[in-house]
Amino acid sequence: MRQRIFLMAAVAASLALTACGGGGSVPSPGSPTASPAPFNVVFSGTKNVQAMYAYPAASPYPNENLTSQINESTTITSPVSQTTYYQTTETEALPNVTHTYTTQEEVAQTAGTGNLQNLVVGGINYSDDSKDSQQVRYAPALIVDEEPESNGLTWSNTAALTANEKYADGTTIARTQNADGSYSDAMVSPDGTNATITLNSDGSGGIATPSTSPGLFSGQVISYSFSAPSAAPSSGGKITVSIEFNPALGLTPNPLVEQGNAWFAPISSTNPLYSDKTTVATSVVFPASCSVPSAYGTTGNDVRRTVQSIDPILGYEEITQTDAYVDPTVGPVCVAMQDAVLAYYDWQGTNTNGSHNFLTGQPLQITNTTQTLTLQSGSGAGIQGLLSLAPAAIAGAEANFNASISAVHMKRTAQFLQYVRKLSTNGGRPQ
Repeated sequence: MRQRIFLMAAVAASLALTACGGGGSVPSPGSPTASPAPFNVVFSGTKNVQAMYAYPAASPYPNENLTSQINESTTITSPVSQTTYYQTTETEALPNVTHTYTTQEEVAQTAGTGNLQNLVVGGINYSDDSKDSQQVRYAPALIVDEEPESNGLTWSNTAALTANEKYADGTTIARTQNADGSYSDAMVSPDGTNATITLNSDGSGGIATPSTSPGLFSGQVISYSFSAPSAAPSSGGKITVSIEFNPALGLTPNPLVEQGNAWFAPISSTNPLYSDKTTVATSVVFPASCSVPSAYGTTGNDVRRTVQSIDPILGYEEITQTDAYVDPTVGPVCVAMQDAVLAYYDWQGTNTNGSHNFLTGQPLQITNTTQTLTLQSGSGAGIQGLLSLAPAAIAGAEANFNASISAVHMKRTAQFLQYVRKLSTNGGRPQ
């Protein structure tokens, strides 16, 4: 979601997505209504995470390359003609530990344009074995498929959602995200750090304390704000950063104002904060990396969703692509996901070039995540020809994938807050 901390983005994250154009209204997740006997589908595959660092000075962190084994089991408990509940349990086996993630999602079928029927996700509840949880609501609902699928069919989702996140350390985040990707995060932390992070539609924003609070970290930092870029990076654009301290600290100048190189162009219709597009291609050969069982054939449809987003406050841009390879008589037989995050700010305070925000205009960290899940089995009433398998596979796989990504966002936000703490204790300097 954006993917929050997620970012947590969840995931998303991932989830940072909501459908437009006929998404319809879907009830909140809850107890399933009476239904036929549930059936179960099982996917398995691998996830790989690679992180590369490029700091102005020598990086204090080694590059990372980690592969895990994924097993995902989804139980479907009511027919797609009503609100359908999908309970997905995923295990991720790493070299020294195995994690478990649980997702409940609600899926419904709504009328689309013409003769199309939309399969939509109205909300997702997520939890993991670290005691982190997310509740996401999409309004309008998130379109995951349109049927009948045909070559060249396209649709899009917006970024609009509301989310509530709770983490094992007691931190809570309430997010309201708008259709264009702008957002407001209300954060409450056990250490008393109650703050709001705001991203405006033009790419400006920052972190500030609510009017009921004296300031961050016992009132020492009042706000930390970013301007929108003055121009594109190729045209020498700059971003202005302003840090306002509590006057009682006696710091000068106050506010402290600095400039750095822009790393994204001014926000516009051709360079939005958020974009989301899905396209369908038919008669596609299933990629060898999917290892699709021969029983499901070798060709089918490719439902490809591409989400691009920019977060100028936490300092990263992200591209997520999901390819659901669909057998028209069974549903998705392989779901392949890839996510790339370029981070431009070092909130861990390792910078040595004197700027608070390390605005070199170049990414300091690049993280690539790939995951491939392949259908292994399906059992229960009506598995053959039941296209409700589509949202079960696509939405279930995406939900857990985006949640893991949004965990990165949570970590980055925590680093941002710790960085602000350094400013308030080191005379306005991070070191």
